[in-house]
Amino acid sequence: MPFEAESFSQLCAKISSFDLSGTKAPPPPWGAKLPTSADLVAALKDGGSVLPPAYQAGYVKPLQEQIPRLIHLVRGTPSFAGSVETLFGAVHQHSADHTHSLPLRRFMAVVSDLYRSFLCDKKRAAAGVQPSEVLPPLATFKYRGDDGPFTIPVDAAEQVFGSSIGVVSMPAVYSDHPLLWGSLAHETGGHDVVHAEQGMLAELQAATVAKFGASGLAQTTRLSVDQFMGVLWAYWMDESAADVYGLLNMGPAFAFNLAALFSGLLGGGKGAGPQMRLQSGTADAHGNLDPHPTDILRMGLAMGVIDSLSGLSAKTRAGYIFGLQQVVDICAGSNKEVKIEGIIALGPLHLPISTSQPLKEMMKAARTVGKLIATIKLKALNGHGIQQLETWDDGDEQVAGRIEAAFVAGQPVAALGDDAQLLAGLTLAAARYPSRYDELSKLANAALDASYADDPIFSAPAADRAYIAYQPWKLNASLAIPVAAPARKRAGR
Repeated sequence: MPFEAESFSQLCAKISSFDLSGTKAPPPPWGAKLPTSADLVAALKDGGSVLPPAYQAGYVKPLQEQIPRLIHLVRGTPSFAGSVETLFGAVHQHSADHTHSLPLRRFMAVVSDLYRSFLCDKKRAAAGVQPSEVLPPLATFKYRGDDGPFTIPVDAAEQVFGSSIGVVSMPAVYSDHPLLWGSLAHETGGHDVVHAEQGMLAELQAATVAKFGASGLAQTTRLSVDQFMGVLWAYWMDESAADVYGLLNMGPAFAFNLAALFSGLLGGGKGAGPQMRLQSGTADAHGNLDPHPTDILRMGLAMGVIDSLSGLSAKTRAGYIFGLQQVVDICAGSNKEVKIEGIIALGPLHLPISTSQPLKEMMKAARTVGKLIATIKLKALNGHGIQQLETWDDGDEQVAGRIEAAFVAGQPVAALGDDAQLLAGLTLAAARYPSRYDELSKLANAALDASYADDPIFSAPAADRAYIAYQPWKLNASLAIPVAAPARKRAGR
């Protein structure tokens, strides 16, 4: 990717002009009040009947059966109403007359594609890994945007209402911005997949603690720098692994997409350029540290993953890392330290931390962790590494490049690649031509409409026809892959 700092800065300014924490109608069916049992029953009435049978049995039915429990949870913890909106929105927004039904189908196409890519039984069988019985998560658009994108993974869904199907939530203000869905590679290709692999998270945490020499650490009054790095990144592991999985699915463009999203979240609708935080603070009233790595360190994490992509040419890897370093330099400016303040709760350890560490050293540790996650052999995967299930290589990069070229040429991009490659190509095109953001979004939406129509789980089954009448369609000659002519046989003398 030939990185152009000026055009990428313009893209960040474009995204930060959107109010990503705002609201977008309609609100949940019960409005601003807490839902009643009748509200929840009604919310399942229309959308539930149009979902595939496996989701009606595995999600809608247990959700309906657990309504009394959910009402009890809401009354005891009113903030849980936001999760209830998500759980039921994943059903009722599928009704044909719902405002979000069309963008939700596009959203579901991406969710399904990203999830199935990692849990594909053919890939797992080839790698000698246990097949997965878990269905792709459902999805919904949330009325308020202040929580940002998030997921209720399969293990949480099982605990709350007995379903093994998760839910991905995106703020409704994102519904017209497919570029922002690149973060789905973190939520769906990351959290949901990590939580579907029993024991993986604990295994990654233990490996990280060992890598930095912090194994067997007891409650202490002092930490060495390495011990600090070990417990910090083990604490951050859920979110870190999700980033790594996201990049393996969507390629290095995922990191640039994430940087643009951060700029939008921090821009507050004011149209500022690239922005990332260099400090991590507390996530709740109890003082627990934000479970996400510090924004800028997630670029270092991505660099470590890119380092490990053996199927991607060294030149391409170097180009992406150079571009990410430029983004880091722009966002850091004159700041040379990362501040961490909050309680790190890791197993029996509860470590109150308030420290500033050199940015250079923090980035080095982030890069080490990214490479570790992307290369470690895991018992949860029967001794295999995650790149044996999903990686990004020169073939993926070529497809993303063709999709980027089609976007730039204003050509349809449907069927040129899978949805992860589509989002990568969209990110690359928007990073070069931010002034064409609206046009690129329309082309992406059309491609995702086609993706949903072809989805093996959510689409209508197509007839297997014996004869097909060709459709009027012509490929732009500049996008065609050249095919060599057959070698001529030399005439005998």
